[in-house]
Amino acid sequence: MRVLIWSFEHNGWWAPGRSGYVENVADAGTYELSDAITICERAVIADCNEAIVMQPPYGARGEAWQRPPNVKDWPR
Repeated sequence: MRVLIWSFEHNGWWAPGRSGYVENVADAGTYELSDAITICERAVIADCNEAIVMQPPYGARGEAWQRPPNVKDWPR
């Protein structure tokens, strides 16, 4: 499972390859959940500095979330 990482400390998304931070979610890197957990465990020293965010299943590159094509009703 791929996830995004938000940095409260830097007010941005983790960039691809752990190479800094980006403002736009479309530019954010995606990380394996196990790697993200390790990153967040190391970052949370005294405060909650980082958070794991599930990658949206549709619209993952920053576009508005929309109903996927050919889907009549959302699950309830």
